[in-house]
Amino acid sequence: MFNMDQTTTTTTTMNEPDAKRVRLDPSIDLLFSQASSSRSNSSGTPETEPDPLHLSRRFATGLNERCWDDPCNAHFHPTYRALHDNVKTEITHEQEHMMHRALCAQFPDFHMEILSESIDMNEMAGTAIVWLFIRVTGTLPGVQRDAIGVFRWKKERGKWWCVYHAGLREPMAVY
Repeated sequence: MFNMDQTTTTTTTMNEPDAKRVRLDPSIDLLFSQASSSRSNSSGTPETEPDPLHLSRRFATGLNERCWDDPCNAHFHPTYRALHDNVKTEITHEQEHMMHRALCAQFPDFHMEILSESIDMNEMAGTAIVWLFIRVTGTLPGVQRDAIGVFRWKKERGKWWCVYHAGLREPMAVY
């Protein structure tokens, strides 16, 4: 049952100086259009595309190059966690890094192709969510798998940090 005690006093208009409003989870803001939000389904150019989009793409394509010491790894926040649907619990960046290295060692032809990408960014709040729609090949002979990577970002002191990654329909997941 909804608890009406979860309210906060806000000034909304001149006609309603002390209106009561239900306090919502801040992530709900992504559902509403905001002047400060940008949505994009195109990558833009390296000079104009948002850092979270560029870095998320680099995380994925870096696996193709087996670039384990890529400078973009400096953008994983110390509290970063990842959840892949082929792993039972959330893992740290170090654990995810080891998992990717093992996957690429087991399947030398492993390759990720980015089919499409999208970003919701609120520059004023310093938050962004990036979706990468990916095709994975090179695991089992003749098998290709489409997957989704969702990356959550926050900006602290001028630097974008990846704080969370969810991998859906992972290459080695069993359904």
